[in-house]
Formats: sequence, C-alpha cells, structure tokens
Amino acid sequence: QVDCSKYPNTTNDEGKEVPLCPKTPSPICASNAVTYSSECLLCAYNVEYGTNISKDHDGECKVSDVDCSKYPNSTNEDGKEVPLCTKNYSPVCGTDGVTYDNECVLCAHNMPFFLQVDCSGYPKPACTLEYFPLCGSDNQTYANKCAFCNAVV
Repeated sequence: QVDCSKYPNTTNDEGKEVPLCPKTPSPICASNAVTYSSECLLCAYNVEYGTNISKDHDGECKVSDVDCSKYPNSTNEDGKEVPLCTKNYSPVCGTDGVTYDNECVLCAHNMPFFLQVDCSGYPKPACTLEYFPLCGSDNQTYANKCAFCNAVV
C-alpha cells in the first residue's frame, strides 16, 4: 500500500482535497495492472475516483499477450466477423488505458469495425441484448447495430 499522507494536498476546481504531485516520473504498477507515473498519481487517482487501488511493484506493468483466436466468432448482420463474448465481468486493462469487462470484449474492441452502417429504420424503442459490437468514430463500442444507430440517429 502507498502512504499517501506524505504528499502535500491542494484543493482542485471541485473543492476536493487532492495530493499535489511532483512532476518527476517514477513509474509504478498498480493492483489494477495500470502503470501510474508515480505513487502520488496513484494516490490522486484513488481520491478522484474513490477507489482503493494499491501498488503492486515499482516499474511499469508488464503487458501480457492476449490470444483473441480462442473466442468463437460469428457473422453479424452486416457480414462482419465478430467474437461472441459473454457478459462475465472479469475486468482486464487494455494498453489504451481502458478497462474492459473481460478479455473477449477487449478483443472485440480491437477488431476493425469502422464501417458504413445503414441506420435507416432507426431509432428503435428497444434493442436486443445481442452482443455484436460496433466501434463508432467516437471511440465508443456499441453492443450491436441497434444500439449504435440509436446513439447516432
């Protein structure tokens, strides 16, 4: 665990007391598998988001390779291959700093889904729970075509 009391505090724009961190980088790997530039920035993150993430070790986190081929694929309604992901919550951290619900969702996010989608007939009042992810140009991943079209129409 990091001793956050050793860092002086300042008040941020929202009136919350946060650690005043030095600019000198000294990377650490935290228990959420994210590399923080310093122990102080981990403290600041915990204050900002109300988390209790601890320090795992000094230095950057090692990036483990993900084998996306182990997830079965299906073809979505637009003819694109997509992985079939469960809704199991087993969070993994991507190299983009985003925490994904599970490894399969991380794989789905990294597939090339930038395509033209025909949204005629949308929005719809309700979408199915099918998971055929579409990545929008806003860098959001939508669960399926209906969710995507409802967001953009």
